[in-house]
Amino acid sequence: MLSNRGNVYINASLVLGQNRYVVGQGGQQGLEKERQSTRQIRARASGSDGFGGLRTSQQSFVTVLEFAIVHFDHDPRTPTYIAAETPLPGTVAAFWQMVWEQFAVVIVCLEPDSSLEQVMENCLDSGRDSVDTTTQARYWPPEGCSMYGKFEVRFVSEHSSCGDFIIRSFYLKEVESGETRTITQFHFLKWLEDVPSCDVKTVLDFRRKVNKSFRAKKSPVVVHCIDGSGKTGTYLLIDLVLNRINKGVKELDVAASIEHLRDQRHGMIKSKEQFKFVLASIAEEVNSMLNAVG
Repeated sequence: MLSNRGNVYINASLVLGQNRYVVGQGGQQGLEKERQSTRQIRARASGSDGFGGLRTSQQSFVTVLEFAIVHFDHDPRTPTYIAAETPLPGTVAAFWQMVWEQFAVVIVCLEPDSSLEQVMENCLDSGRDSVDTTTQARYWPPEGCSMYGKFEVRFVSEHSSCGDFIIRSFYLKEVESGETRTITQFHFLKWLEDVPSCDVKTVLDFRRKVNKSFRAKKSPVVVHCIDGSGKTGTYLLIDLVLNRINKGVKELDVAASIEHLRDQRHGMIKSKEQFKFVLASIAEEVNSMLNAVG
């Protein structure tokens, strides 16, 4: 958690597809000009050269980006993403505020329970956050409801898919207005190291269920892992490339797609093993498509 004048910062970046043009408040701009302007905004907002991201404060929620926001088309069927770090004990309320104010209704958690518990232990051991002893390692209530800042999160249901991932449903309520939204969380359980411990088919099945839940919603999908870039970048790269294949793109440059992601968030795809897993996932999906058409 980064703190500035009492504000809480969420280390997150908007990721909106393959680079074609840049969209900013002033309309379409050159990529470098947009990068410079967002860096200036970041400097004015925090006095820091750290990662840009999504910032919450007591007064309002503002988007502060170190990297450019880009689109590759206007197709509402193509999900956009917020790539984020797993919330720390001291940033859980800000995380839910981010979900609310960005109108996100789908969350993808790529960390297994053991990793979430380790995050809590590390924070307690280092004194990084002041945490009540009753605080759960997870950022959601396992049953009933919990308050996170000005938001109430109520557990609704969950079901497991062969022990590989869990799909949960919550009601997220802004207490002040009384407005309530339904949030669906997809929690992948088999990603302990750099790459999942399961085969690529499990990840592809997980991705299909996430995208089916999206159903042409215009809100971003929140995807998070411990650092918000390694596992998250791997998942987003698979989705980005396969979306382009489904759209009929005949020429693919996976390396360029990685650079595109890294332009928006530093450190996307951490290792050679993650890159190999992306290629294996793409190959498996393409083979399935070819077999389907016979």
